[in-house]
Amino acid sequence: MKTMTILGSTGSIGTQALEVAAKHNIKVKALAANSDVEKLAAQAKELMPERVCIYREDKKSELEKLLSGTGIKISTGMEGLKEIARMDGVDIMLNSVVGMVGLVPTLTAIEKGTDIADCSNLDIRPYIDNMPTCMAAADLVICRAGAITLSEIQAMGKPAILIPSPNVAENHQYHNAMALVNAGAADIIEEKDLTGAALMRKTDKMLLNPEKLEKYSENSRKMAITDANERIYSVVKKVLGLV
Repeated sequence: MKTMTILGSTGSIGTQALEVAAKHNIKVKALAANSDVEKLAAQAKELMPERVCIYREDKKSELEKLLSGTGIKISTGMEGLKEIARMDGVDIMLNSVVGMVGLVPTLTAIEKGTDIADCSNLDIRPYIDNMPTCMAAADLVICRAGAITLSEIQAMGKPAILIPSPNVAENHQYHNAMALVNAGAADIIEEKDLTGAALMRKTDKMLLNPEKLEKYSENSRKMAITDANERIYSVVKKVLGLV
């Protein structure tokens, strides 16, 4: 039986990973979360891992009460994450913790020899500082639907799966996304419908249809406005009476 540990188990990526683990009979040996004690405790009681880590040290006593009598080891903070990363007998570590907090246990697990998600074809980065290069290399972009993001997708003619954030004024990202969907340039998954399985199905369906990807790419490029500077300059000149 394959074994894994999950850092960030109470977030959307972590909970979806648990669904995949259950489906494929993968034993979860450790869980970690930032501060959601109740959800972490519920996961631990269901899965009975060897160890759990709550990053917030002030939450440890609450977690100890919830897991009293289970025999599950409890740790906190960065050292707790590193203890999970150093565990023996782990095939895969999934780390959905962002930033430097997530980078340290990832490097620890690599030093230990643990596979990170067991996907050698993945290029996971804490931050992308060469976005034009990465975007140019992409066959499909999966992202939110802010205006600047969509303008970049259109300028580069990239097909996309858009997941608009619902936590914005007047749900404007949904309407942004639908402009591309209605133009045949993107597909959409609303966050309320988002699951790991749904995203995988949508992604596989698109990547296995190169004709559709090409059509989406063409339609996206047709929507692009690449002369915004010139348009703004023209308006400014008119306002100032320079034309």
